Amino acid sequence: TITASESGLDGPLPPVLDHDQVGGVDRLTVIAGDQPALLEAIAGALAAHNINVLGGSAYTRDDGVAVDVIHIGDMRGWGIGERRWDRVTEAIKKAIVDEFPIEERLAEARASANGGAEPAGAAATKVGVDSARAEGGQAIIEIQTPDRLGLRYAITKALGELAMDIRMAKINTFGDEIVDAFHVRGVEAEGDAGRIVESVTGAVDAFCGEDDAPPAGATR
Repeated sequence: TITASESGLDGPLPPVLDHDQVGGVDRLTVIAGDQPALLEAIAGALAAHNINVLGGSAYTRDDGVAVDVIHIGDMRGWGIGERRWDRVTEAIKKAIVDEFPIEERLAEARASANGGAEPAGAAATKVGVDSARAEGGQAIIEIQTPDRLGLRYAITKALGELAMDIRMAKINTFGDEIVDAFHVRGVEAEGDAGRIVESVTGAVDAFCGEDDAPPAGATR
């Protein structure tokens, strides 16, 4: 267990990364001092290397240490060897301190991806905001949408632009569909729910280039 005080540093806890396999599935663990856009940086750096998030969880402890445990897979089915792991972990560390060009590299990865076409019969994006089930002044934002390489980066970036502080995330991919739940701080008024639904849905549609996307469903 790592605590901020045990790091011996006055500043934020530097990121510590580890990777292993569980049941034949690659698992990435990131431990770092909590900061804005942390999950966004991790998701963006992974996607820029053609790595898709299959599932996982992320949370921030009371001492300000963020723990992200993510199950991942290679989009092209090539596997993730040690040399590639070295490049990925270095990119994540740089992305956390805003020294990795996520937008540029992700655009290149999406352009070369083989599975970028929209799944046949893809459902509309659904975004729900629920403040009744959360505790400690938090709200739960639930998102269900067809998966794309880099889409979780777009979603977490949109939440960051709304000044949502992600305290915990539960991430799942079922087939071609993302089903995620984010426990956030920053939802202060009833009108915030509609703003979140509109902004996140718009970010998903813009990322996918679906100008004629079907109307998004929303629940509260």
